Amino acid sequence: MAGTGQEGPHRSGQFPGALSTLESLTLDHVPVLIWVSGPEGGCTWFNRCWLDFTGRTLESQLGRGWTEAVHPGDAATVLDTLRGKSAAREPFELQYRLRRRDGAFRWISSRGEPRYDATGAFAGYVGACTDIHEATELRQRLWSSQRRLRLAQFAAGLAIWEWDLTTNEVIWSPELAALHGLPPEDYDKSLDRYLSTVHPDDRIRIQDSMASLEQNDNVQMDYRIQVPGLEERWLASWATLTRDDDGKPTNIVGMAMDITERKKTEQRLANSAANLQLMASVGGLLQGYHDTKELMEAAARYTVEAFADLCIVDIRRGNAIQREFVLHRDAALDVAGVADVVPHLSLEDPIGHVVLTGEPLLRSQKVGTRWWPEGIAGPAVEDVLPELRPLSAISAPIRWRDEAFGAITLLRTGNSSPFDTAELGLGIELAQRIGAWMARARLIEELEEANAAKDEFLGLVSHELKNPLTTILGISSLLADRSDRLSPAALRDAFEALRKDSSRLAEIIENMLTLARLGVTSDFEPLLLQRILPGIVERWHRRQPGRSITLRCPDGLPPIEALSTWIEQVLDNLIGNAIKYSPADSPIDVVVTQTPATPSPEDAARGVRPSALQVAVIDEGPGIDPAMAERFFEPFYRGGSHLPSVPGLGLGLTVCKRIVERLGGQIWIDRPSGLGTSVRFCLPALPESDAPSERVETPVGATAGEGEGVG
Repeated sequence: MAGTGQEGPHRSGQFPGALSTLESLTLDHVPVLIWVSGPEGGCTWFNRCWLDFTGRTLESQLGRGWTEAVHPGDAATVLDTLRGKSAAREPFELQYRLRRRDGAFRWISSRGEPRYDATGAFAGYVGACTDIHEATELRQRLWSSQRRLRLAQFAAGLAIWEWDLTTNEVIWSPELAALHGLPPEDYDKSLDRYLSTVHPDDRIRIQDSMASLEQNDNVQMDYRIQVPGLEERWLASWATLTRDDDGKPTNIVGMAMDITERKKTEQRLANSAANLQLMASVGGLLQGYHDTKELMEAAARYTVEAFADLCIVDIRRGNAIQREFVLHRDAALDVAGVADVVPHLSLEDPIGHVVLTGEPLLRSQKVGTRWWPEGIAGPAVEDVLPELRPLSAISAPIRWRDEAFGAITLLRTGNSSPFDTAELGLGIELAQRIGAWMARARLIEELEEANAAKDEFLGLVSHELKNPLTTILGISSLLADRSDRLSPAALRDAFEALRKDSSRLAEIIENMLTLARLGVTSDFEPLLLQRILPGIVERWHRRQPGRSITLRCPDGLPPIEALSTWIEQVLDNLIGNAIKYSPADSPIDVVVTQTPATPSPEDAARGVRPSALQVAVIDEGPGIDPAMAERFFEPFYRGGSHLPSVPGLGLGLTVCKRIVERLGGQIWIDRPSGLGTSVRFCLPALPESDAPSERVETPVGATAGEGEGVG
């Protein structure tokens, strides 16, 4: 600092609170910035080092003049601190920036001590300032570097740890404690505590890696940790050994990173590759099978080898589940007891739910007997389950297009890893591929059956058409050649034979034409059964004047949507069958009812809708075995030997079933109490607003009303 060269400013007594001459001369040559203030706070003296540093005269610095060299960003803080400390007569230390003579601001540290005169009165402060600019900038750079390091550590998810080999103390950063699910303070920091969180299968590997530091100085390792209440985590850890000047190990410093998601991604990629291989292998494996049973067995066997411990294949048969195949990886384990037939499908059973809804299910742990539908989960399964130790299960629908016709259930048992959502997707894809190949195999079987049926059909058609045609041709020739020589009775018999065989021929042709037209006809209209049925029954009464055919059809029924010719054909076929297969003196009843808003369990199982209209044709013939009832709807099926032999192709019920299902309904055969057969069909009702507006007219001789009929 530049002084004035005069003694005045440095002499004691020249300014209030000034130093003695000896003090001034001594402090003037100290290489530290010295300042003195009076009891009122203004500065009264600065040494030569201060004036040289600031490049200012002493006069310009006195009082508050020195504050002009303080950095504007620090001035307020400096003055507030000085006022506060001066009022409290307390020593202080503060850092601020002061402008040097070249205009550059430098960080200084200023320390002030209160001073008192001979009477003990407060005389102000004496202080010294030290240039700390380089140290401050270094500290700021260090702080900035640490902040960037912490930011990078946070962004990378890095946790720091250090093991002091001389004290055996392990220091964890808060991030490392958080990774292990521990509070950042008040926990056991020993190496044993650290190792206790490591997966048992990885502890020996960690200890071996740490021991190898003596030779390698650096190691990297991936390992798993287990934290109560948290999922298993994967950590990547790097460690470096440091030594003293004598080469003796002193400590190990390391960092760790949570790589759980990376490991999951790697596993998913590995699974994806394996899954693609599995799908390709399954496709190549199954394409050689045309028999559905063999195909299911091959699929189950390959799935068990590549994907699961136990595979179960269930196929829907009507309203029940048929357990087609059960296979366990351990051939010595007897799982035959879990193969059975379930008498019904239920949403309460997981597999029944999958088959009925087409929705897959995943159970990742604690699989119990609920995965065996009721009726299967019996003693046999209870005996097998303890040996299986089921852990996780997937059940996926076997479907083709929009129809789920079965389910494949995969189980992992024992110590296997549980299925996850990605593997559920694989199970779904596997089931879909099996469904496609099963549909293909079914199609091949159906084509073979259709080919056989075609041969049978051609034989039957040839026989059934040839007989009436032969009769018609023969009688026609007879009438043409000898009608004038036949008696009236013989003529009547000939014409009656012509009529019967012509009607039979017309029935066969009509059924065949109806089957051909079902796929293209869609011009339906609202119809009232109470309008159509009386005429049909009356027509049959005229054909069979000796039979009692009764119609019971209540008034006020809602309409259906159909073609009147189709309804007539269904009733004609059903009434015609009832006449053929029942005694000539027995009655036939045609009964129409409306399904309640809540269908019975039996109707609900058949798919009957609320408020649907049901029509039953009931006879007193020999009856039909319920177990064989569905077969009577198959083309050309004529029944067993217990039924009377009557002419026909066996297409009548097939036509009825196709028509009813085309109209959105159901048809079935049941057996009423005692002898006889009841063939029922139901059709969905339209809202009342869609009913035809014309008045219903009952044909002559037919009565529509509850309890009344044509007889």
